[in-house]
Amino acid sequence: MTTTIAITGKSGNGKTTIAKSMLYNLRLKYPEKSFLVVDNDLTTEFGFTFGKEVRETVYGIRSGKHEYKTGIPSKMTRQEYVEWAMEDIILKKTQTF
Repeated sequence: MTTTIAITGKSGNGKTTIAKSMLYNLRLKYPEKSFLVVDNDLTTEFGFTFGKEVRETVYGIRSGKHEYKTGIPSKMTRQEYVEWAMEDIILKKTQTF
């Protein structure tokens, strides 16, 4: 079963703080589960909270600033490109918080 939770609101009202607390508590309650967190904040504060150095972002992919470990495969559709690039920046499950 998959559950999606979105935390929205205007700037400065505590969304990141709530999301960090929620993720921390969910990981304590469900240590066997995997969680995908997408943060739209360009400051990358969310990753730093959990001791992760965030070098690559979705913004980097969209703006062309992402540096790929390998060359970009030729003849990709835009959707294939985005999926391929996202796989390149996602923190793997073996990386713990």
